[in-house]
Amino acid sequence: SAPPVPLSLLASLPTLRIGGLIDIDTLYTQALSVTSDNSLVQNNLGHVLERQGKPAEAMLHFAEALQIKPDFVDALANMAVTLMEQGKTVEALSFYHRALIVKPDSGRLHWQLGLALASQGKSDDALQQFYEATKLAPQDSSVRVNLGLELARHGKLPESAEQYHEALALDPNSAETHNDLGMVFL
Repeated sequence: SAPPVPLSLLASLPTLRIGGLIDIDTLYTQALSVTSDNSLVQNNLGHVLERQGKPAEAMLHFAEALQIKPDFVDALANMAVTLMEQGKTVEALSFYHRALIVKPDSGRLHWQLGLALASQGKSDDALQQFYEATKLAPQDSSVRVNLGLELARHGKLPESAEQYHEALALDPNSAETHNDLGMVFL
């Protein structure tokens, strides 16, 4: 007998064949019909719905996951991302802050909070978050790219170029990063 497949892994599949063709949101909906207080399933269904372009439905499931488990970092982050995509940055910021209270050592959360702050024009605060993200996730090229961009906005061109060089050392095939680095020198 094959080992069971975790539901979180199944979220990456648009359809699944189990004695017939089933879409993944149907699978999660079925799972919720037998375990309604499952924060993981609520969050994963929300993530699937968000990827399907149904943000309002997704947020209902993220909210339900947080009702069940208020400190569920993935649900907090997913709610924040979905709010950001809807242009609701102020609301998203509160979810990022809540997630960072639970998991302050997450480079990805600091990076996402930095992006949200930058979109609000809070460049100094964004820089602080990007610097923290580079400490916590030094091998993440996207963090370095965003730090480089924010440093360039501050007129700190040598520091910006250094971050782009670091990003290219991590991901040398990134045409976008090569382009961004070139823009620093224009």
